[in-house]
Amino acid sequence: MVLEISIEPGHAWVRVHAESRLGRAAMTDLHGAALRMLALGHDVTQFESRHAEFVRNRRGLRMPLLPTGFDALCWGIIGQQINVKFAASLRREMVELAGEKIGDMRAHPTPERVANICLAALAARRYSRSKAQYLVDAAAAVASGKLRIEILSGGSAIAAEKSLTAQRGIGTWTARYVLIRGGFADAVPVRDSALATALQRLHTLPERPDAEQGAMLMSRFAPYRSLATMHLWTSLKEAS
Repeated sequence: MVLEISIEPGHAWVRVHAESRLGRAAMTDLHGAALRMLALGHDVTQFESRHAEFVRNRRGLRMPLLPTGFDALCWGIIGQQINVKFAASLRREMVELAGEKIGDMRAHPTPERVANICLAALAARRYSRSKAQYLVDAAAAVASGKLRIEILSGGSAIAAEKSLTAQRGIGTWTARYVLIRGGFADAVPVRDSALATALQRLHTLPERPDAEQGAMLMSRFAPYRSLATMHLWTSLKEAS
């Protein structure tokens, strides 16, 4: 089955695509996934009250989450060192290659399916050799149980980051991105180009801050740095 969510100013709607009628348990799981993806389980009022001027034009903004840890992991690896538009295009290619077809849509592939994608097939769809290898290797680690991606959110951010960076091809940026999109409230994707640009504009700096400077500037937003990151990313759209 596929869960389709569309967000528009003032409202959101959810559509379920399935090949057969779903039972109560499945619908309950889908309801939970929708709430998670819309981040409706997170209270933003304390952050907004502490940083009222910062959020003035973006009140109610939330960090959309991903339905599974593996989905977040794939996004993180695919998005390494490329822009969002290209990352989204590469992710669609992965889904086309390995996702289960449901009607006229495809579900996000399982770790087993991604682990079995031929590297040459990914290369033919504009994946770099290293990105393809990191993606397939990480999927194999999840499929084998070596990387227990779906239980990381139940522990500490430090432990989760350590587990992620132990996997070849996953550095601090990728790990922090996975934490943010997995529901951790206080993670900062250091070395993120867009975040550095937003911080430069916010503080009217002569140049973009490096990772250490960026971490220092983000410290004022603890323990809500994941949400602050979303605000800063969104602020770039306002500036443009």
